[in-house]
Amino acid sequence: MRFSTETVLVLLQLCFWSELGVLTRIYLGRLFNDGCGDGWGLCLTSQSTRDKQYGAEFVDLPANMLGCFFMGFLSAASSLGLRSRKNLAFLPAHSCLQNEKELLVGLRTGYCGSLTTFASWELSLLQLLIGSKSGDGGQWQQWLWGHIIGFELAYASHLIGEHASLGVHRWLVQEGPRDPNQETLSETCSLEQSRDTAEEAKQGTVESQQQPPVRQQQASDLEGCKHPRHSQQAGSISHEQKPMHTASAIHQVWVEVKQHLTTAVSALLCISLTILWVVLAIVDSDAKHSGRRQQWFALLLAPFGCVLRWLLSKLNTIERPLPWFPAGTFAANMVACSIVFILGGLTNRYNLGYWPMVILPAIRVGFAGALSTVSTFIAEVHAQLRGWPEKLHAYLYPFVTIATSNILGVVLYGWSVWRTI
Repeated sequence: MRFSTETVLVLLQLCFWSELGVLTRIYLGRLFNDGCGDGWGLCLTSQSTRDKQYGAEFVDLPANMLGCFFMGFLSAASSLGLRSRKNLAFLPAHSCLQNEKELLVGLRTGYCGSLTTFASWELSLLQLLIGSKSGDGGQWQQWLWGHIIGFELAYASHLIGEHASLGVHRWLVQEGPRDPNQETLSETCSLEQSRDTAEEAKQGTVESQQQPPVRQQQASDLEGCKHPRHSQQAGSISHEQKPMHTASAIHQVWVEVKQHLTTAVSALLCISLTILWVVLAIVDSDAKHSGRRQQWFALLLAPFGCVLRWLLSKLNTIERPLPWFPAGTFAANMVACSIVFILGGLTNRYNLGYWPMVILPAIRVGFAGALSTVSTFIAEVHAQLRGWPEKLHAYLYPFVTIATSNILGVVLYGWSVWRTI
């Protein structure tokens, strides 16, 4: 990987937005779960309602839905079937954010990817099937239903996000008509070239000695038409190119200055958040609130998982036996699932002390949670479904991903339950 200013800026964006994504996921889980006890939220997800047979609604379901919605909303115009090259369909073409590619990587890969988590989803459902300290296994109906609603609600959220982006593009963004002068210039160039080509074909040879008369008022408009018959006009307009070169140089300097300024601001934000989490992890030392300390450590570990997932995504672009299979996303999800299953087995089998019960859940929520992703997984499935029914692998990819994760779960997590029987 070439270490450049662009790479540094991408890494800073990934670190900053991954921390915000994990923070959003943590508090969404609390919003829909803390109400089951004495908390301030609602009582809808599975952690505290397993005895009521509501286990299919796992804790991170709302976060997966929201992340997939944002991923759909941040779609490029070309992926929505629009005749435009906009990187963000819901913004005007002249918006300065259209060219901020590093920011888009941070939003899509960093925030949406870290807001959603595939590994925690699979662990929650595997505990329904195999069992855990807090509940018996054998709930295969909830396990199956959890996979169905988890996949379909995430996919529906992605579609709704795309529709919202299309709606904003259609009703709120005023693109405006194309420049009529540019249209006239293009049409004039095309007409002039077509007429000259027809004359040359009729005469059977190219007249290089005789220059056709051109009206003086159209000379400046036709200077952009690249045709041999107008090459002799280059000398008369060469003096007009100097201001253009000057403007281009100024623009290049401004681009470099803006890039360095963006890098500095991103570094400042990333460092500020990291210092904040470190301070909170040190100060919030009350043993009664170890859960809060877990989340501070989870936020510190989130950038490492997100950056590793970004690096693994390079596998999606290399030559491989199955070009349709996103090997990078699959590898990231399987590595994260393996880590979560191992850590879940350790905490389920042994009575660990204070610090292991702080660090191990932080690794599971922060590092492995940011390493795995549902938003990218669903976006890839959605892209493959455009080839249905001619291409059948659109449903093979999610089936292989979910089946492989469950096999890993039985091997890496099941021992912790079966050894206690």
